[in-house]
Amino acid sequence: LELSSFQLELTYNLPLQAAAFLNLNNNHLDRYENSMELYCQAKQRIYHNAQFMIWNRDDQVTFPRHFNAHENLISFG
Repeated sequence: LELSSFQLELTYNLPLQAAAFLNLNNNHLDRYENSMELYCQAKQRIYHNAQFMIWNRDDQVTFPRHFNAHENLISFG
C-alpha cells in the first residue's frame, strides 16, 4: 500500500506491520508553503502505529524522528 503525503495528512489510525519512508524530494512543496520541513513532517506520519519502521540511510530525513520504537528500525541503502 502506497500513501501520498496528502493521504497521510488525514490518516490518524492506520495500524501497520511495517511502514517505509523511501525518499523526500521537492515535488509537492506548493502544498506545504514551499517548506521541506512541513512536507517531511507529513511524510513522517507513515510511521504512526507501525510495528516496524523502514528508512533510507541514503536520505537521512527518512529516519523516524519522533518515535520511540528504535528497536524496530530497519534501514536500507
